[in-house]
Amino acid sequence: MTNTDENSVEHLEAFLLRARAQTWAGGAEPTRTTPRGEKQYECSEGALVYRDTFMTGDDSFFGQETLYESEQPIWNILYAGQVHKAGVKGPGVKAVYAFLQRAVRATIADNRLGREANHTEGEWAYADRGEIHGNKFWGSEWVSFGGKEVYRLKYGGGWITE
Repeated sequence: MTNTDENSVEHLEAFLLRARAQTWAGGAEPTRTTPRGEKQYECSEGALVYRDTFMTGDDSFFGQETLYESEQPIWNILYAGQVHKAGVKGPGVKAVYAFLQRAVRATIADNRLGREANHTEGEWAYADRGEIHGNKFWGSEWVSFGGKEVYRLKYGGGWITE
């Protein structure tokens, strides 16, 4: 990663946040879906490309977000999440994901980056707690409805190059 203003960590993170808000969290349709069920979202600005690829089942998913600069991966996160039985029986999977999209947009500057994030709407609550060590981070996010946890995600990632 070069150290020009256009490629500073702040500039790259700002692009990452815009890309996240414009793709899954923003309700966009996938840019690609494979016959095996993988979904991919992509956003680009100049030499920067953000790609989020994930596989999902009835109540769980696994994925990876990657930020590329001039076709070279420079940042990456792996994640795995699940809607719990309480979420399936209670508000339902679609309602859990709809709230999660709103919560991710509302906390976009801090979520899934090893920072702390919180968002509430009525009976819904979202929280993210993480740790940052150098250029790496990891953490968990969860959603509760009516005081019961209905969703949990674990993640880890960081800058590939310095």
